[in-house]
Amino acid sequence: MRVTASAPGKVILSGEHAVVYGFPALVAAVNKRCQFTFEGENNSAFNSEFISKYSSLKQLFKAWKNLPTTKEFSLDSQIPVGRGLGSSAACSVAVSAIIQQLSKQSINLEFINNMAYKLEVLQHGKPSGVDNTIATYGGFLWFRRESPELSIRQTIVTAKKIDSLYLVDSGKPAESTKDLVMGVAERRQANSQPSEQIFRQIEETTRGFLRWMQGQESNLVELIRINHRSLVDLGVVGEKAQQIVQTIEKAGGAAKITGAGGVVKGSGFLLAYHPDSEKLRAIVDNIDLKLDQLQLGGEGVKLHE
Repeated sequence: MRVTASAPGKVILSGEHAVVYGFPALVAAVNKRCQFTFEGENNSAFNSEFISKYSSLKQLFKAWKNLPTTKEFSLDSQIPVGRGLGSSAACSVAVSAIIQQLSKQSINLEFINNMAYKLEVLQHGKPSGVDNTIATYGGFLWFRRESPELSIRQTIVTAKKIDSLYLVDSGKPAESTKDLVMGVAERRQANSQPSEQIFRQIEETTRGFLRWMQGQESNLVELIRINHRSLVDLGVVGEKAQQIVQTIEKAGGAAKITGAGGVVKGSGFLLAYHPDSEKLRAIVDNIDLKLDQLQLGGEGVKLHE
C-alpha cells in the first residue's frame, strides 16, 4: 500500500515554557507543512514497543526505512528545523497518521495525537504536548497541560482576520528544545519564586492575546513586548534576538520568540508585529533580514490521495 499524510507547523502566540508547567498557551497552525509518504507492506512489528527502542526521531525513521517491508519512505518538510515552528511535531503527526492507516483504522485524531506525543517524547524528553496537538487539530487552540496524562484544549474562533503577524529569523539556536526546557527547569528548581511570577505574567499576557483575538480592546504591541521581557527573564532569549527585538521596538513595533528560544547563538523565529506592516518590512530590510508573512489557523493533519 501507498499512503501520504501531512501536518502543519505552529507558532505559539503566547505561553512558551510556561505551558510545560500547567499554564495556558495560545497556539496557531501555520501555512508550512511536513509531508510523509510510505509505500510497502504493513508490518505488525512497527508498534509502540518498536518505537520505544529509539532515542530520537532520526534513529526511528532510519530503522523504519530499513525494514524489509518498506519500499518507499520519504519526508518532505517546508518547516525549518530547530527554529521554533514545530517541525518535529508536524512530522510526528504525519507519521502517526500513516501508522493509523497501516493498521487499517478510520481516521482518529485522538489516536494520532497520542501517538505523535510518544514520538515527541523521543525528541524532546518531556514536551508539553502543545506542538503535536496543534499539528493534529489545526486552527487556533487554547491549550493547558493539567498533568502528564491530561491536557485540555479548546478551539478558538477569532473575531478578526489575523494577517498582521510576521516571522523574522534570528538564526538557528545552538541548543536543542530539550536543552532549553531543561535549563528553565533547573533554574526553577534552584529558585522557584521568580519563575512562578514570570509564568503568571506570561499567563496574563496569554489571556490578553486571547481578548485581542476575540475582538476586545487590547494593545497588541504592549502584549508582545511584555511577553518578550518575560521570556528574557526566563533566560531563553539570546543577545542577537534581543538586539533585533530592540530595533523593532524603537520603531514602534514588537517581537518575541515563538518557540523554545536560544541563548548562545540564534533564538529561532521571532513573531513580529507593527501597526504599519510596511514600516516593519523596512525595518527588517534595513538589518538585512527577511520578513515572512504568516497565514494562521490552517488545516490540521490530513491524508492525501
